Amino acid sequence: GGYGVQSIGDRNIIRNNKIHDNGTWGGSNYGIDVGAGIYPSTANQLIYNNLIYGCESNGINLIATRTDGAEPSGIAGLKILNNTIVSNGGFGLRISTVGAHTVSVAELANNIFASNGAPQINVLDSGGTIVAANTNLYFGAGTLLTYQGGNLTFPQWQALGFDAAGINADPLLDAAYVPMVGSPARSAAQTRSEFSVDKNEVARPIP
Repeated sequence: GGYGVQSIGDRNIIRNNKIHDNGTWGGSNYGIDVGAGIYPSTANQLIYNNLIYGCESNGINLIATRTDGAEPSGIAGLKILNNTIVSNGGFGLRISTVGAHTVSVAELANNIFASNGAPQINVLDSGGTIVAANTNLYFGAGTLLTYQGGNLTFPQWQALGFDAAGINADPLLDAAYVPMVGSPARSAAQTRSEFSVDKNEVARPIP
């Protein structure tokens, strides 16, 4: 049980991990947890090329909930890129803040969020913001997305300026959570300057 990865601080990079089945034996049970609860701020982290599945709770959990009266905590400059986050019991991505604390995702791109607990992304309150989101794939039953407390369909999400080239469809993953031939996720991602290979060191994009 417990966190797959917990990250507090600046400029951390979380990449190329396979995180699964957290929470089977109890604990906090998130795949990746980025928190500013015990640190003044968390900035400019990069999360990419991770496979997160089967966790009892959220795939990625972002919190800024320091309540001890000290200087407000926050998360800023975070990029979440090219992750596959599927079949977790909680949300694919959860963002939670308290009071004046804030969480800002600078960029959300090239991710697959599928078959997690609804919604696939849950930004609970106005302290959480996503600056830019594109070429993500979302798929699941029930409410698809929640942003700053409001439940959204995929067209409503796009109307906010997110995922103009995003996809709302079954990603057609194989048993290893790799997009199969015919998957709408294949060759749908942006080319990134931060990296050029996937978790298995295969050149992106997949043809």
